[in-house]
Amino acid sequence: MARGYPVGLARALIWTYVLTGARKGTAIGQGSTIANGATSGAFVLPDVKTANLAPVPAETIEIQGGDRIVATPAFGGGKTSPFEIVSSSIDTVLMGLIAGSNVNTTNSQHTYFGPNHNRSTPRSLGCAIQQRIEMSDGSTYFLTRIFPVCGMVIGGGNAAFRAGNDSTITVSPVNTSTALDGRSFGSTGLNLGYQDDIGDTYWLISPYPVYFVTFAADGTATTFSTIYKPVSTTVTINASVNEMVKNATVTALSAITLAGTATLAAAGTAADLHVLTLGTEYVPV
Repeated sequence: MARGYPVGLARALIWTYVLTGARKGTAIGQGSTIANGATSGAFVLPDVKTANLAPVPAETIEIQGGDRIVATPAFGGGKTSPFEIVSSSIDTVLMGLIAGSNVNTTNSQHTYFGPNHNRSTPRSLGCAIQQRIEMSDGSTYFLTRIFPVCGMVIGGGNAAFRAGNDSTITVSPVNTSTALDGRSFGSTGLNLGYQDDIGDTYWLISPYPVYFVTFAADGTATTFSTIYKPVSTTVTINASVNEMVKNATVTALSAITLAGTATLAAAGTAADLHVLTLGTEYVPV
């Protein structure tokens, strides 16, 4: 899988994460917290049209002397530029997730919601962009570009004659030392060789689309729903499209069914966080 050609834009994934403590940075689905015994997965945005990803360009300076330009040293860009995700739909759940606002459905015939523009700072969330990648050997894989920590703002677009009304999500990636499953970027985690083990994005190539689901242990339960059906029942460590990380350590599941039930090897301790990167075709359980 040395070389491939990314094409299209399949979906975006958005999630919340632990803000403080030992598990800081670990994805917890769509809530501000996750209760022991609960399962929550990333929000899936399928109606994406564009995501204008670009790095901050490197800067150069001119060193001048003796009526000559004697050198033009360059400085690295350092991070990903803020970018926009454009979607053709407006989703009330997504609006509440990004805006940190409520969706009022007290009246079963009316839904009240809004972008919460008076919020002083963007909400901190995780984000991923997923697309096909045609490999040089003729096989088709999937590329997921993951931004573990981002400031995010959402708003609707203009209304116009015979035109769609797109939603725009502004994403500002932030440098972090932690992947979405809680592992570090350093030698004891993903071992990416990043400068100072810090970065604002990392990428994943896999034979199937992936989905991120988190289960918080309660010390009793040993099974949880994968939310979407897996494409494989293989759970072998480092040889499976279903990779589970427990408290920032890769840990094998005992089993996983095609119907969408994952089984832990043991119930563990209450508040243990299990983050499953699931190979799936996005068929709901």
